[in-house]
Amino acid sequence: MTFDEFRFDVDDPTLAAAAWTRLIEPGDEIAGALIGELGACEALRWLIEARRSAPLLPAVAPGTDAANALTDAVARWSTRLDMLDPVGDLKVSSSTS
Repeated sequence: MTFDEFRFDVDDPTLAAAAWTRLIEPGDEIAGALIGELGACEALRWLIEARRSAPLLPAVAPGTDAANALTDAVARWSTRLDMLDPVGDLKVSSSTS
């Protein structure tokens, strides 16, 4: 899946943040660090690319514990990418408030 194949604008900060709430588990430190470093939009773009290729960031050396943890995280998060619908999630959230 490429950026254009998503049903939402991955560059919209509100939608990207909502998408991350569906991708990660509460307290996910790896996601927190990634989003803190790149921002929600860029982190989401990185994840989409990482799913298709080696999921490493320039600052993460291959073969390290950090690289292995990041690879595992990408595998976890990627299973949920195709089902993302942050627009729908936000509509449901606003209608129940």
